[in-house]
Amino acid sequence: TGDFAESGGVFRVSPEGITTELAAFSRNGIEGIALTADGGLVGVQRAIGGLQRIRPDGTIAVLVEPNGLTSPQSLAISPCGDVLVVNDEAGWSSVVCEDGTVRVFAKMCSFQPPQTCIAFSTEGWIAAGESAPGFPSLLNVYLPNGRHTTLSTALENVSGVAVAADGTIFASVTGEGR
Repeated sequence: TGDFAESGGVFRVSPEGITTELAAFSRNGIEGIALTADGGLVGVQRAIGGLQRIRPDGTIAVLVEPNGLTSPQSLAISPCGDVLVVNDEAGWSSVVCEDGTVRVFAKMCSFQPPQTCIAFSTEGWIAAGESAPGFPSLLNVYLPNGRHTTLSTALENVSGVAVAADGTIFASVTGEGR
């Protein structure tokens, strides 16, 4: 909560529907989150351009300092623990290593909410929906080296993707209700 607010939090919701705050943030809330292998989370702070690591016990550690990224909005974690972040207003994605090192990965634009437009396969390739007003909507597959192939231009405003263990890609097109 609080992606552009001065504070916000990340909440844990149990299968019974009990909601508890896992972590609270000042300066800027968290927008996109992804689970880490140890049961923690990584979250983007879009307005200030940072990444936060939230450990399973709720303690917070900075992964990328504020202004280290340009409008980070969504993220996915690779099988080896690297974090892929879509930088909304920059038009590219970045890879963030576990030590906080940031490098540009590939040109990628995605401005359509909800912003969860990337997912890793178990083999390490990435499925990504790209869409922005005035641009064609694409469903792409990116290899670990950043090269990509467009799989579909028939899905208008892809707003979420998931990759099954067998490599099947699922894409949501919320504007069309499918």
